[in-house]
Amino acid sequence: MRLMENCKALGLKFGTKTEKNGDCFFDAVYAQLNSPRLKACPSQCEIQEWTPKKLREDVVNHRYEKLK
Repeated sequence: MRLMENCKALGLKFGTKTEKNGDCFFDAVYAQLNSPRLKACPSQCEIQEWTPKKLREDVVNHRYEKLK
């Protein structure tokens, strides 16, 4: 209940249910990044080309490079 209240206060909404496939975090982040509110921002155009899988790969690759 507290999570819903905090999200509502920030203007975030719960969308469709996320599959429990190990990518739920990236699905949720992608859903927020792909929201109409961010799509309207020209600086976010690259984000619109992401998928949850691509987002996960980019995060893993970024972390891997930082650990080298």
